[in-house]
Amino acid sequence: MCDTPDVEQDPRPSPFVTDEAASALEERLWTSVLGALETLTVYLGDRLGYYRTLSRGNGSSAAELASATGTDPRMAREWLTQQVAAGIVIRDRASEPAMYRLREGHAEVLLNPDREWWPTAATRFVATLDLEALASAFVTGTGLSWTSSGQGVLDPYMELMRPSLLDTVPALISRVPGVDGRLAGQSRIADLGCRHGWGAIGLARRYPRADVEGFDSDEPSLAAARSNAEREGCADRVSFHRAEGLRVHGADPFDVVFAFEALHHAPDPAAFLRAVAELAAEDGIAVVIEPTPGDVPAVGDEGLRTAMAMSVLCCLPDAMAGAHRAPTGTLIEPELMADLADSSGLRAIDLAATDGTWNVYTLER
Repeated sequence: MCDTPDVEQDPRPSPFVTDEAASALEERLWTSVLGALETLTVYLGDRLGYYRTLSRGNGSSAAELASATGTDPRMAREWLTQQVAAGIVIRDRASEPAMYRLREGHAEVLLNPDREWWPTAATRFVATLDLEALASAFVTGTGLSWTSSGQGVLDPYMELMRPSLLDTVPALISRVPGVDGRLAGQSRIADLGCRHGWGAIGLARRYPRADVEGFDSDEPSLAAARSNAEREGCADRVSFHRAEGLRVHGADPFDVVFAFEALHHAPDPAAFLRAVAELAAEDGIAVVIEPTPGDVPAVGDEGLRTAMAMSVLCCLPDAMAGAHRAPTGTLIEPELMADLADSSGLRAIDLAATDGTWNVYTLER
């Protein structure tokens, strides 16, 4: 009979032991995988025009849907079957051939770009992520601009943000002391880091006697902003100009200067804050709008989870693509904002208004 040698037991628990916590995480991850897969099928339905076609009339057969959208009938039928399983589309089994239509109320969610936090825009954002380029950026530390060919997420992100920048954020800004009075008459507004111009357009709509100028360093974004202003009928009061980094050449001081969700995309946030403050007249107002950080590091809050995922996948890599690279990440906690005030040479950065989603700060020189 052989003696069993003494073996020292590892006191650490095995990472593969099945327990309640492991099972809960496994279930959550599989739920997330299912959500990711269905998100991509929604993207296809949007991209191929399937939802738009199904929203018309009394529905379509697979062949009719394929014919109307110029796609393959067999592929269309498989997509329809999946959408029925996902609970997005209804199949009428009594008809021959089978007819499909959107469930009641689903067209509003899938097809209305004016809906705040439009989910379809979010699916476009997810589908355009280049994870290989992003992984490379994590290795090199050089970042990944969201306007680069490898990470073309800016367009869908701006679609997602558009309703908030047109309506919700300008309404919140009006709660900042002095802003409404300053902009009630003839006045000048600047939007630094304007991207597609929706924030500037929203301000022009809220303050009809103000002239608004947007500045950005990305020429395609400026072209999109000018097109958006034309389409919204406010190009006579809203103009867009190229900025060389943070340098705005030849601009007279403004009554109020805004930066919509641009600070956490800045490679050098302290320099960005100085640039915002310096564009304002001596008696002007400088305002920065950023996502509300909430209770960081809270666990489980869906808003916080969304913001941090966006920071990992888009916002921080974009800021890291700049020259100086001292970015904040998406969620800027009060202590960090105070540090930025010191390092930017500002007297103070005050929280002037919040709605639980957005924080509005005023800068004091």
